[in-house]
Amino acid sequence: MKSLILITCILATASSLIAEPRTWTSSDGKTTTAEFVSATDSTVTIRKGRKTFTLPLDKISEADRDYVKKRLTEANKLSVDSLGEHAKYAKAAWVKGEYKSLKFQIHAPDAFAKDNKLPLVVFLHGAGERGSDNQKQMDGRPEKFTSKKNLSKRPCIVIAPQCPASDYWTNQKHVDTVLSLIKDITKNMPVDEDRIYIS
Repeated sequence: MKSLILITCILATASSLIAEPRTWTSSDGKTTTAEFVSATDSTVTIRKGRKTFTLPLDKISEADRDYVKKRLTEANKLSVDSLGEHAKYAKAAWVKGEYKSLKFQIHAPDAFAKDNKLPLVVFLHGAGERGSDNQKQMDGRPEKFTSKKNLSKRPCIVIAPQCPASDYWTNQKHVDTVLSLIKDITKNMPVDEDRIYIS
């Protein structure tokens, strides 16, 4: 029991060292200095001394609501580092890759929400973009999916593989490789398995 009390005291002390005291302003203009503890979409919990208070967000100033929103956003982020070797694809830009000798480019956000899986769009080009340069398949169409305007409304991960020269997507070898790539990305990145689209 003593060790449990000691651990609780250590955690409470560590928590108070990490907490950041700030001045909070109520919606009627009153101020107090307290530490941020936690928040939800509708409330914020603050600590003043040993007492904690949970307040509705509509009872604090707009600046304080913005602060709470920022803290919630930060708390809800999935660390890109947690993607392991797939973190190299999370650049919010097109990144070249190769999977089982299939060349591809991928565009994935550089930040993810913990509980928000994204659709995956796979763009299969036409015969004129075949090759080995890992560039011809980027003829403008894949970029339309990743324009700022589109991503702000419809965030997604996009893969644009390139079919080898003088071959076709109907070759079973390439079908299997593309499906395997989709499984690999889906397993290792925050992809919504119910929203995988082939274009």
